This record gives sequence, structure tokens and C-alpha cells, in this order.
Amino acid sequence: MQESNEQSSTQPVAGDAPSGCPDALQSVNENSVPQNAVPPNFVEIYQILKPVPPPDEEEETEGAVDEESLLDEEETSGEAVLQEQKPAEKGPLPSQLTYELLRKVGKGPERDRLITRYASQLEAEQEERRMARDSADWDDEQASGDGEQSEPEPDYQFGVKIGGVPGKTTEITDMEDPLRVGDEIQSFRFVSAQDGVIDLFHTTFGLRWDLGSLYESLTLPTNIEGYRTTRELFDDIAALLQKHVMLPSKECSLLAYWSIATWFTDYLPLLPNIVVRGPATTADLLLRTLGVVCCRPILLGELRPTILRKIPIAYMTPTLLIREPHLNRYSSALLNASTEPGYLFFNGEDFGQLYCPKCIYVGEFSKDPLVPSNSIQVTLEESGLRSLHPLPTQDRLTYFQNRLLGYRLLNHDKVAAANFRVPGFRPEISVAAEALAAAIVDDTELQRGIIEVFKDRDEESRADRASGLKGVVLRAVLFHCHQKEQQQFFVREIAATTNRIYSEDGEWLKVSSETVGHVLKSLGLHSRRLGNAGRGLIFDKPTQSLAHKLGHSYDVLASEPGCTYCHDVQLLQSEEVVQDV
Repeated sequence: MQESNEQSSTQPVAGDAPSGCPDALQSVNENSVPQNAVPPNFVEIYQILKPVPPPDEEEETEGAVDEESLLDEEETSGEAVLQEQKPAEKGPLPSQLTYELLRKVGKGPERDRLITRYASQLEAEQEERRMARDSADWDDEQASGDGEQSEPEPDYQFGVKIGGVPGKTTEITDMEDPLRVGDEIQSFRFVSAQDGVIDLFHTTFGLRWDLGSLYESLTLPTNIEGYRTTRELFDDIAALLQKHVMLPSKECSLLAYWSIATWFTDYLPLLPNIVVRGPATTADLLLRTLGVVCCRPILLGELRPTILRKIPIAYMTPTLLIREPHLNRYSSALLNASTEPGYLFFNGEDFGQLYCPKCIYVGEFSKDPLVPSNSIQVTLEESGLRSLHPLPTQDRLTYFQNRLLGYRLLNHDKVAAANFRVPGFRPEISVAAEALAAAIVDDTELQRGIIEVFKDRDEESRADRASGLKGVVLRAVLFHCHQKEQQQFFVREIAATTNRIYSEDGEWLKVSSETVGHVLKSLGLHSRRLGNAGRGLIFDKPTQSLAHKLGHSYDVLASEPGCTYCHDVQLLQSEEVVQDV
């Protein structure tokens, strides 16, 4: 492929005006900056302009003479000279008329006629493009004399420089993403052609006309831009959240990790939801600011299963930013089930996936049982201070979207192959931290920073788990385990010990024997009938071993001197620490 010596440019894909952001990266000529002046991990992406062939002056002159002679002949003879008949122009497609016409028409025969016309014209245009492509391939075959088809010319080309030299792009897996070109959404296939070059091939983006308003409001990149370094991109996102929402630094870092991860949903094994609590005005600012840096954000004013099933989530993989202070149990369960890919949901006509990133505001005083369990909770504090910059500008939105697309394009293979592990945390905390850390590439220090961000959350999760009903019942079971003079206890005795522990902890909560029986069953400690006096637990070796392991898992195991089960659990814990180190 011919290397371009033209001046580099970050012009938009379809000729849109540049974003004009003062912070935007100014691309430079390949030889204008000394290589040793650029950091080794500095990434620059620039558009390679196609050379324009010089015009043929003789042909232009001849054409002008012929046109003047034809005009003179018309005037002198009074007879009109027959011009070459032009093909009839096609009417504008609904996509060119935007979606306003369809909304004005509403439902009915006229709307159906417009959609039918669009479908027929689209089919005809695709057939014309196919025939033209086949004809060009045939001409190339005849000219070359061999039967091999030549590669089609890309619609656009972008150069990649890392540390001032062409970046290695030949091993990047092809991918396809939508861009907003003017008022339309177009899809492009990104192909790494050779070292330092990315080819873009235009493809068709499938639109559903019943979702016209959704597509119009969808935030998309307009171009591909260099993101400089991973650290700088991350810090810019955190600073944006601090500037507009005024969050604490640790919360800004957490949401910056999550925002970057939304660009790799199709390459991550899971992505936890963000659940926001706090004042409604601050939550609104947060959702709108996240819409600047998340991948294909969609703001939703409510959450209903019918809404989730209506959005083509499997096709678009958007980031849903939801405001739903009246969350119910069914919607909460639906959010839990859609944090991982692979689960299918029925929309009334077909099955599809609902896996995509979601950030949901559940109000200021939501009930804990309704909050999705597979989620990261963020609490917004009421503050008398208000940001002087309530919402990011459109230039900032475009600036971040274009840089994040460049980050996704160059690093999606690295994210898919990431094997970062976070040991020592509770399993659900470790899984969430590992997923967010996988989206950070080429910066080991920043990747390990996820541990500090989740440290407090892990401690809080452990405390909540230990003080919950299961944790307190386990404390009561372990208390009876260490009473060696008796080998069985009734459920009512375990319930009495549970209530005593609550009282010692300053809680006025009282639980019944029936409740304790259900908790024991959920923990795998199955009671049995002990004669006519009622049900209870027999503390044999398997039961005591399981109780101690559960106590260790729930962080409620208090080591009892002389207890062999406590000793075994301590040895197991020591082995885990050695392996982590």
C-alpha cells in the first residue's frame, strides 16, 4: 500500500467540521517531531488523505470549446441540440428526510408506503453497488491476467503512531462500529491493513423505523482520534466527573474505570451494573455526564421489561443510563440476570440477550433488597456546593467519544486476552474489579489502582455480610459447635442464641424459630426431627466442618482454642495467603 507523505489530519470521516475542542490532539507530520521527544506509550491517530490527481488542462480546454460551439449552434439555428438524457433522480430516502416525516405521517398506509419505498430503493442501491463491485473486480482480473480478485479500496485510511513511530496494527482483529456522520448513522468495518494503517470500509447500519427517536438521540463518535496515553485518558474522564458532578476522587476513579469498560462489553465476560443513590438533581448530572464518556449511551426515564425488550440491545450493545426511583423486584431480578452474556429473554416474538452496561438511579432512600446484588453501589452526598459547569458541551462530548473509539479500536484484542486477577476480596468484589481492570491496557500501575478503589467496598461488603441475618445465625451455630458437652440442639435453641447475639450487639431485632430454620436450610445446614420435641441440628463431623467453613466465608469465625475445625480453617486461610503472595 502506498505510504502517504501528505500532511496528517484529523478531519472527520464524512467531512464534518472538527470539534474545535482546545484540548484536542493536533496531529503532525510523520517527520516533524523527533522520535525521542515522544513518550513511548503516546498514541496518535491521524487520517491519511488520499492524493488528488492534477486536472488535465487539455481535456478541460477541449470540453469548454465543445460546450461553447454547441451553444452557438443552438442560438444560430434555433434548434435545440439533444443532450445526453440523464437517468431520473431517485427521491430522497426516509433516512435523508430524517425521521420527522415518519413521525408526522404517523401510523397508517402512508407510513407503510414510505417504508416500502425505502426498502425497495435500498435493495436497488445495494444491487447496484454489488454489480459495480463485481464489474470492477472483473476488470481488474482481465487487466491483471490472473484470476485473483483485487482488494477493494478502503473508504478512509487512518495512520497509527505509538511513541512517534508507526504502530503495529497487523494483528488487530477486524471489528465493526457505527459512527454518526452528519444527521445519519453509518456503520464502518475497521481492518488493520499493515503496520501503522487502519482501513475503514463503509457498511450498512440496519435501522428500525419504529425506533427512529432512539437513533436520533443516540450519542456516537464522529471520528477516530488519538487518546495519547491510557493514563491521560483515564485522568481526563475522572476530571470531567469531578468538574461537573463534584464527586469524591475515589468515586470519580471508580466511574472512570467503569466508563472505559463500557467500550469493551463485547470483549468482557461480564460488566457489573452501577446503582446510584442520593439527591435526584445530582444523580441527573451524573447520568448526563456519564453519557459523554460511555459507549453508545441511552438515557431512559423509567425501567420496564417491555422497554428493555424493545431496544435492540444485542445489535447495538448500548450503555443504559436509567432513572428509576420506583424499582420493583422483577426489574431488579432482570438487571441481575443481564449482567452477564448468554442469557436469553423472550420479547414476545423472538429470543434475545439483554446484556449491556447499565447505570441506574434508584432514588435517595431505596430498599436494599430491591437493589440488584450484582452491582456496584455509588452514594451521592448532599452538598451545598454546585458546579459552575452543570453539563459538558457538545465539543467535549465529541472529543471524548472520538478518543475512546480510538482506544477501543487499538486495544480490544488486549482487553479480550487480559488475565488480571484481584485476590483477597470477596468473590463478587473480585469479579467486578477484574472486569474493570481488564479494560486498562499498557499501564500496570493504573490497572493495579483498581485494588485500592475496591478495598473499602470489600470491607463494607464483609461487614454487611457478617452483620446480616445469615451471619448472625452462623455465629449462633458456631457457639453451639464449641459446646462439646452436647451434640444436638433444637432450632428454637439456636433462635434464642441468635436473639441474644442481636441484643449484645445493640439490636432490638427478634427472629422466630421458623425464620432461623429457613436460614439454616439456605446455608446447607439441614435440620431434622429430634423426637417429639421438634426439629434441630445434629452436630456431627460433617455439620461442624461445614459450619466452620461457612463461618470463615462470612467472616464470623472466632477461633476457639482446642477446636480442630478452627485450626483446619486457619491452615487453609494461611495457604490462600501464601498463594496470593
